Amino acid sequence: MKQAIILFLLFSPLFSIVMGNNKLNNLDSLIVYHEDYGNTIPPNERIDLLIDIGDILKNIYPDSSIYYYQLAIIEAEENSKKEEQAKLFSRIGGANYVKGEYDISLEYFLLGLNIWKEIKSKPGIARGLNNVALIYHMLENREKAIENHRISSRICEEIGDSIMLGINYFNMSLIYKDLKKYDSALLYAQYDYNIQEALKSPKELLKLNTLLGHIYLDKGDLQMAKDAFSITINTKPNTNKWDVCYALAGLADTELKLGNILESIKYGEQSLELAKEINAIWDIQYITGILSRSYAKLGDTRNAYYYHKKHKKYSDSTFNTTKDKKINYLKLKQKEAEYLLLEKENEIVSQQIRKKNIQVFMVILAFIVVLLIAGILFRISYIKSKLNRQLVTKNEEIAEKNKELVRLNNTKDTLFRIIGHDLKNPMSTVVSFTDMALSNYDHFEKEEIKEFITISKKSANDAIGLLENLLEWARNQTETKEIVPVKIKVLDLVTNITDSLENSLKAKRINLTVNVPPELHATLDINMTSVIIRNILTNAIKFTNKGGEIIIAAKQDNSKTVFSISDNGVGMDKEKLDGLFKMGSTSSSLGTNKEIGIGIGLLLCNDLAKKQGGEIWVKSSPGHGSTFFLKL
Repeated sequence: MKQAIILFLLFSPLFSIVMGNNKLNNLDSLIVYHEDYGNTIPPNERIDLLIDIGDILKNIYPDSSIYYYQLAIIEAEENSKKEEQAKLFSRIGGANYVKGEYDISLEYFLLGLNIWKEIKSKPGIARGLNNVALIYHMLENREKAIENHRISSRICEEIGDSIMLGINYFNMSLIYKDLKKYDSALLYAQYDYNIQEALKSPKELLKLNTLLGHIYLDKGDLQMAKDAFSITINTKPNTNKWDVCYALAGLADTELKLGNILESIKYGEQSLELAKEINAIWDIQYITGILSRSYAKLGDTRNAYYYHKKHKKYSDSTFNTTKDKKINYLKLKQKEAEYLLLEKENEIVSQQIRKKNIQVFMVILAFIVVLLIAGILFRISYIKSKLNRQLVTKNEEIAEKNKELVRLNNTKDTLFRIIGHDLKNPMSTVVSFTDMALSNYDHFEKEEIKEFITISKKSANDAIGLLENLLEWARNQTETKEIVPVKIKVLDLVTNITDSLENSLKAKRINLTVNVPPELHATLDINMTSVIIRNILTNAIKFTNKGGEIIIAAKQDNSKTVFSISDNGVGMDKEKLDGLFKMGSTSSSLGTNKEIGIGIGLLLCNDLAKKQGGEIWVKSSPGHGSTFFLKL
């Protein structure tokens, strides 16, 4: 949307952005008139005629408009009309802006500005600085843009040009909005408002009101934004369709952020219809993005996908010109005009030939031809190199997407395996024993039924533990969890975890030793760290034999806190260690007391450690237990 605003501002003060139907219909007659009578009319009228043709073509065929502007420049140079030269350079800059050639546009704007400086035209200098500032803004060199706007504003204040001063304030408000400096944006908008109110310019006030709506929208003052956009939309008559279109789009965006999805869709559809009518491609790009998100919120995936494709299409085509659709007669007229221009240049050359030696002239001509060929070859080489770089970038993006698809596919397979096998097993145990107890209730002793209930409860608890880890890991894969670091006493954290696992330790008569200094403090995310230590300690209990031993320790290592959990259980071989934290290698293992578990717990631990800037590693060997280390 920023490009649309700047394009509107660029041409409205300096060039004729609003072209009547009569001018468009008279394009052919203007070109014919120039060819038939161009050489017979006075230079001033000839220059004005060429400018009229260029102005009509500027927003539809910018390349052709540049050609006619250049013809006008030749006339202006021959008749020493500096003021006209400066205006024409600015027009060429504007045409290149339409093409998206901002570097070339800036070059011509600077040429025009330099002439205005040469002839000491303060109004021209003020307008030229505004032009240059807009291009710097478009190129995201906002510091340079603000500098030019401020100089232009000072000149406007000096000569009393309120209109140009208001334009500068409007543009500075827009720049500060893009910089997210909303207070400054509102301040300059207020400056412009005071000027437009004094000038009694209702159209400019509505345009300013729409900008205020978007400032409030970006700032998060949604009700203020809604009120501002409503004023623009409900003001009658408002002949500026682009302004209404942009306000409707802003209102749709505001309603979406307020959660009013149906209202957002309503205003979005109205804005899109208007944008299509005026062929505002930047607005269409903005609006289709809003509609895609609104339908997605509504759960209408078909429409969400439809508008997403439209948004992508217009995003890809933004700033691209449609040179391949030029009217054939315009090409013919342009070729004929080029021939007339060459004839005129030949007359000039003939005069020079009579004054200079023919041999010297041929050398110069040959040199010019070589330079032209070299320039063309360089341009072709540059375009080819640019396309190659874009191709390489696209290939790299595709490769990254393929890697992501492989990772997601592996994740899907693992989740299906876990759900289909590991979660099924404990629940099958619950169903089996409860079914056995119900079917033969009268044939079992109370102690046997109590044993069935105990086994079923243990299997259900195992399933809940597995499900908690699974859900936590899935959330960790799909959501961005915010880290909440808190300074805590490490011993308190460890004690809370060990207390929660006391029954598991007693059931296997495992001796637990805690070696954590009482004075040790650490700053970490309590919930994430608790999940990590609880999972590792649960695994240690699972793979430690009855009567075994587990040691939990913690110490300070420079600015890091290092935890270690050691057991004298079954241990792991190298193959098991290598696949411990890999998605494709997660596997279920029975504990020493036939406990059920899944490999997803350690994947979760590894992810949560990395989120805190930490790491996990393991030392283990078969029959000699394992030691897990956690550094945060």
